[in-house]
Amino acid sequence: MNLLFILANQGGGGHRLGRIVSCLDNVYWYSHNYNGITPLDLSFDTRVTGRTISRYNYDRRIDKVFVPLVGERIERYWEEDQINDYYATTWVKLMQNKKILLLGDYYVHWVLHDEPSYIRKRFPKAKIISLIDSNIGEVADRFLKTTSLFPIDVSLKGMKPRKKNLFSKQVDSLLKANPKATELDLWNHLNPGSSYEEYYEHIYSKLYASNESRIKFEHRNHLKVSWETLDIVKIANFLKSSSLNYNYTDLLHK
Repeated sequence: MNLLFILANQGGGGHRLGRIVSCLDNVYWYSHNYNGITPLDLSFDTRVTGRTISRYNYDRRIDKVFVPLVGERIERYWEEDQINDYYATTWVKLMQNKKILLLGDYYVHWVLHDEPSYIRKRFPKAKIISLIDSNIGEVADRFLKTTSLFPIDVSLKGMKPRKKNLFSKQVDSLLKANPKATELDLWNHLNPGSSYEEYYEHIYSKLYASNESRIKFEHRNHLKVSWETLDIVKIANFLKSSSLNYNYTDLLHK
């Protein structure tokens, strides 16, 4: 199968771009009642993590099977010296599920927030599409209204190590006190006494640095796009797609 990583800042519209790219004939859409049968289907469903916060959000699920996560969102649960083992054993084993293997030559895609140089190092043959932000302030504002409110209670079944690291224990401690804790709650838990302004500054700096990493990275398998100049034909050529659901334009204006 082919691997595609869509890299975007949290709050920048990565899952909306993922739905648009999934309108291409050779990009697999995670068709499910929870996600929407088609990428254009934004039907409300609370069973998708964060769907009440962002209607574009979707899970990487094929029926009852979840495509294993990549990058910082899963790596933070592993000790640093065990991350390579996660990809070499756990990740590979999960990717060998029959439902995933049956996807054949489709592009299986992830929406991530990691730097393209890191993803390139992990998956040298993969294609990467980076969403470039033109206004970090606006993205930071959306982050505070969306991503910061995402729940931290995620199962990631079969992806976490049996032995919990410090981060995992900190999450458990917070969830014990507040089962509905969010990413903002986690920040306050890990940074006691910090102000909301300090949180904003932390988020802005992180988003700015991440955006710069995508701007500066150059590779033949790396395509940069932006909402202001999004060209689906250029994306189709990059992925060697043959056809397109032209109703993708519905997602440009929502």
